[in-house]
Amino acid sequence: MAENASCFSITNLVAARVTAVDGCGKPIYGDQSVCVFDGFSSAKFSPEYEDGNEVSKKKANGKICVQRKLPDLLKWVENEFTFCELDSGAVSIMNPTWPQVLDAAGNTSGFRVSSDQEDRRGFALELWADVEVSGGFDPCDSDAPDVEGQWEYVLIPWMSSGRIGELEFGDEGLDWVLTSRSRTNSRWGVGPHQVTRDAAGNLSPLLTPIGKNEPIHFDTVTVPPPEVQCGFQPLLKPSPNIPMPTGLTLAPTDTTVTATWDELSDVDSYDVQIRKS
Repeated sequence: MAENASCFSITNLVAARVTAVDGCGKPIYGDQSVCVFDGFSSAKFSPEYEDGNEVSKKKANGKICVQRKLPDLLKWVENEFTFCELDSGAVSIMNPTWPQVLDAAGNTSGFRVSSDQEDRRGFALELWADVEVSGGFDPCDSDAPDVEGQWEYVLIPWMSSGRIGELEFGDEGLDWVLTSRSRTNSRWGVGPHQVTRDAAGNLSPLLTPIGKNEPIHFDTVTVPPPEVQCGFQPLLKPSPNIPMPTGLTLAPTDTTVTATWDELSDVDSYDVQIRKS
């Protein structure tokens, strides 16, 4: 049971990030895996439910014997983005079956909408919005020195089936509408991005993994949204987990110091000698 709760209001959206995921819902590492943008005028989420079955039986005398309605089933969450400024990199991630259009220098200058659709690959969608806490636990009350604000963080770990909506060219500009749909059984886990803080106040991915039947996640965080940048950004694969010794001998000067492996992250340079204890 949580010790504290908060009451908050979400105001305007600040930024969005899409990260390419594979046919298992796992992040794809590479040079064209991430895009951060803010060129949208609205983002709409529409949960789609299937009505639960109704169970009803009567006794021989006509009175109710048993009557119950099973819970409704959440099938997916539909997302509709309305863009006033379109990032062709984001479009390519949101629907990888739409071919990129390249200029003579090999830069992505556009995209083509293809009738070939597949929903195996997809993307994770993250949103950051300004938030005002009105009562209860307030993250801004934290003693962590790097906390300078708070945002509402929204994650849909696996979306696919990107579609383009109706386009109307006129003197008021063009609104691009892109829709997509969430999927279950994501392997996003805690994610590859640092979006929150751990108990020590350090930057951290999600503190608990996303469950396979959890298509949307809300969280008030004190880590600011990533900087908006037009075009693709890389997603670097984490280094493999290599077993480390429990104790190390450091010699930054002529003094010998014993430290754990985690404590080395604060040392700029050092000579390391590993010895058996």
